[in-house]
Amino acid sequence: MSIARVVLSLSTGICWAIWQFHLARSARPGELARDAGWHAGSWFLPFANLVMPFQNVRDLWRRFVSLRTTIVTWWWTAFIVSAVLVRFAPTERPAHALHDLHVRVGFMIADSIISLGAAVLAMQIVRRLTDAGLNRSRPPALSAGASPAA
Repeated sequence: MSIARVVLSLSTGICWAIWQFHLARSARPGELARDAGWHAGSWFLPFANLVMPFQNVRDLWRRFVSLRTTIVTWWWTAFIVSAVLVRFAPTERPAHALHDLHVRVGFMIADSIISLGAAVLAMQIVRRLTDAGLNRSRPPALSAGASPAA
């Protein structure tokens, strides 16, 4: 994996964990299965980070947006598949034959397409959850003709 990809992944991951922490903190007490600290920290726990972040985002989605969590499931599936492809892609040894090069390029293309899909879904999740969180934190709109208390 290139240094640029590691830096980009790490910085994006930290920003996501901070965003998720703040969003979870905006929930009412007892509304989510886990508190805000677990929402951020679960990303950094070995093995737990394969399941808990998905469960936490799904919980936020169910509470703030909709009971249908299809977009979250597709995002997490693409995220995990991309991570597996990157981990097991045959890039360490030099390509000695055209077949080796085809396999390597095939892994890179598949990873790029799946990563792009995961990124697009992640953007939708962030946008919709952020909008829902902001809408929950705003005071109710004044009814027509009412004036604010002096």
